[in-house]
Amino acid sequence: MKITVVGSGLAGLLAANILRRHHVNVYEKQDHLPNNHHAVLRFRGPDVGNVLGIQFRKVNMLKTYVPHYDNIVADSLSYSKKTTGVYRSDRSIISGTVIEERYVAPPDLVKLMSENVDIKYGRDFLFTDKHPFPIISTIPMPVLMSKLKYKSEESFKTTCGMVATTEIKDCDAYVSVLFPGPGNISRATITGNKIIIEFPGVKSIIVQEAMKILFHLGVSTDDIGNFQVQEQKYFKITEINEAERLKFMKWATVNYRIFSLGRYACWRPKLLLDDLIKDVRLIESWMLGGQK
Repeated sequence: MKITVVGSGLAGLLAANILRRHHVNVYEKQDHLPNNHHAVLRFRGPDVGNVLGIQFRKVNMLKTYVPHYDNIVADSLSYSKKTTGVYRSDRSIISGTVIEERYVAPPDLVKLMSENVDIKYGRDFLFTDKHPFPIISTIPMPVLMSKLKYKSEESFKTTCGMVATTEIKDCDAYVSVLFPGPGNISRATITGNKIIIEFPGVKSIIVQEAMKILFHLGVSTDDIGNFQVQEQKYFKITEINEAERLKFMKWATVNYRIFSLGRYACWRPKLLLDDLIKDVRLIESWMLGGQK
């Protein structure tokens, strides 16, 4: 079976690797691997590494938050507003301080996943009803809707943001600290010797602001190098109507043989990369069923 995958991000490359027994072509509109995932490549289990044949490191991650208000409700709601643009009470901050088992991927995971994958760079895939092969789309749902001229009344709320990264000397730690309240910073994460500080909803940052967070991590400014700053368009996304979301995905599959895969393609804010293995297997079974 021939399969077209649109997008060579983590979701697209994972699909291409899992479906290797088929003839898979990956279309990437950029002339290089996008690697838009600026946060830590951290997984809840070993399954992704096992499927890829890449060894992940098993670690215990300490997760906590710096209180701003005098109660967890206010901290939870303010953190949700900062990161998603809406007040919600189901954010992970309500767990307080926890230690959780995680599996950390090597820093060059995207490159490793792209090896021996047929990627057509600089090719913006044209979605038409005449395409002879099934398609796995990893592009954001509103973008696909536009390409297919699908009319939707849904409001796709997104939050842009900035990410600052640097390395810490003599460090091998695994921590994540959340910051509720009105400040620009939402989370600081240390994975091994790398620190990542996230700024949702802002288009520029002052490095000195990132430096101040080191105090809450117990890290000396003398032990870090220069910060690198990157912009992230889809920093956070907000849920849309579930019935409408599923309606469009079914419509795209029935009319164009397009199967959506990934957080942004399916518009599922809480979807993890760990969940995509099952999703790819389901898509494969649907594709094969369509051949009968």
